Parts: sequence; structure tokens; C-alpha cells
Amino acid sequence: MRDFFVPKNSLLAGSVMSSRRDFVSRGFSLGNMEDQTSLVAGIFVSGGDGPTPVDNYYTPVSCYEYQSIAVKADGTAVAVGSNDDSMLNVGGWSNIKAVACGKNHTAGLRRDRTVVGAGNNSDGQINFGSWANIIQVSCGHWHSLGLRADGIVLATGYNNTGQINVSAWSDIVAITTIENRSIAVTAAGELLVIGDNPQYFSNRVFDGVVQIAAGPWHILGRRADGTCVGSGYNDVGQLEISTWTDIVYIACGNDSSYGIKSDGTVLAIGNNSDGQCNVSGITDAVAVEAGYLHAVFVKADGTAVGVGRNSAGQTNVSGWTDLLV
Repeated sequence: MRDFFVPKNSLLAGSVMSSRRDFVSRGFSLGNMEDQTSLVAGIFVSGGDGPTPVDNYYTPVSCYEYQSIAVKADGTAVAVGSNDDSMLNVGGWSNIKAVACGKNHTAGLRRDRTVVGAGNNSDGQINFGSWANIIQVSCGHWHSLGLRADGIVLATGYNNTGQINVSAWSDIVAITTIENRSIAVTAAGELLVIGDNPQYFSNRVFDGVVQIAAGPWHILGRRADGTCVGSGYNDVGQLEISTWTDIVYIACGNDSSYGIKSDGTVLAIGNNSDGQCNVSGITDAVAVEAGYLHAVFVKADGTAVGVGRNSAGQTNVSGWTDLLV
């Protein structure tokens, strides 16, 4: 079990965190602020009206179809896989604390809450110049979302199915994207889905959810109490999550789902055609992201493990070290 360092000026000063489970159940997540040493509030703060977003919801790793990218502890980024449209040209990035991969573009969230992009911009999907006060980013096929600290969502890029029509959204606590779809959860626990075929996601009650993940046809939500809720297709068991407990991080592949437990062990269900659910030997995991048929896990020691399809080198992460944890 991992120990937690709580600096004197931390939000948790004076608190007693006896375990990772205690830490997460009280609404906090591991993350690093500007000094890269502080333990800070994570994905939400619990309040009378439900969760509210706070700074430093950190996604230290992101994957898409043939790409994987991660944040290092020094604020730089590393990437492997297909580099179509130069979307993995992130060598010049600095002061990064979260990343997001799209089909042909990439977004990096800086510690000052601005956003930098790389790759194809033919539809304006990396037009981040005016974005500020952003605490979470997500990328779809050809569009991008940014969640502001005030619960408002910004969107840019292709809008062929209405996937960037987010101007009416408010009180948002978590966002995600997949292909031509945008997804969010409100503080009241309502699942919002716009873009391609939203009618396939009939369960819209995501009460207590503080993190969401999506595949093309299923959505997974992690509650503050470590349980999960799902919506969408379950044709290969990708939503068989009723027995999941003590979950601190989730991800979705094409038709697979992943959960990290409070002790760092990993659960994986759904399609395993390319070995993307072969996770039995992975321990001490703190974060996970999945592409269509692969997944990458960040471990507590700052290294990474990849599973699944490797047709473009997207799981060649064994050399990654000193990742943000």
C-alpha cells in the first residue's frame, strides 16, 4: 500500500489518511500542483448539492486508436504510436499536468490552466488560444472539450453531429469524448450525451459520479464511494460492473472497461480479442487509459505498462519513467 505525503500547507494538513481507500473515499485524488510535490484536492469536493469540480483533476495518461501519451513529473510529455498529422510532436511541451488524445490531435493542460495542442487543426480542434481556467480536457475524433473550474464547458472543432453544442451545459463535474460524441455529468448526477446517436445511452442517472469514461457504445461512471454505474451496450460484458467496489480510477476501450482498485490492483472486462484485458499481473496501478484495443497503466513508481494491440507501437511504454503520479 502506498503512503501519502501531506505537506504542512496542504488542504489535508491535520487530516489522517490511513489508507488509499480512506483517501479516495473522502473525495481526493493524487495530483501535483506547480511545485510538483503537493498533495491536493482531486476530482471533486463533496457538497450539499453534489460534487463540484476543482483544480488538478489530473489525467497523466491518454490513449486513442493507435496512440498513447503521458505526462512526466517534470511537466513534459512522452508519446508513442502512430504520428499521423504530427499529433505526437509534444517534445516542446512544458508545465503540463494532464493530456488528452484524439484521432489526429492532442491536447495538453498546463499548470496555469491554459491548453496547448498538437496535430491536425483542419476543423479548429486545437484552437485553444482563448481558453483559460481549464481543469480538464478531452479529445474526440475531430473536436475537443475543456471543463472550466466554474463548471462551464468549452468546445472547439468539427460539429457534424452537434458534438460541440455545449453552450447550455452548466454545473458540470466531469467530461469525456469519444469519436463524434461529447459526454458530461452534472453536479446533480445527470448524464448528458450529445453528438452521434445519444439515444443508445438510456440510463442517464449517474448520481454521485466523479469521473466518467466512454467507449464508442458504452459509458462508465465512477462514484465517490468506489462503486460504478454504466450506460449503453453490454454485448460482451463491458458493463458487468455491479460487483466492482473500492474503484479509484476507470477507463473504457472500444468494448472493454477497466477499473483500478484502492490497493492498486486492476479489473478488466469485455472484449479481449487482442489481449487488452490481460491485466492479472499488474499491481500498484494509479491511473489507466484505453485506446480502442489497448490500454496503458501508470504505476505508483512512475513507470507504465501497456497491454493489447501494438500495431503502431502504441503499447511500447516500458521505457517510460518518472511519470506524474
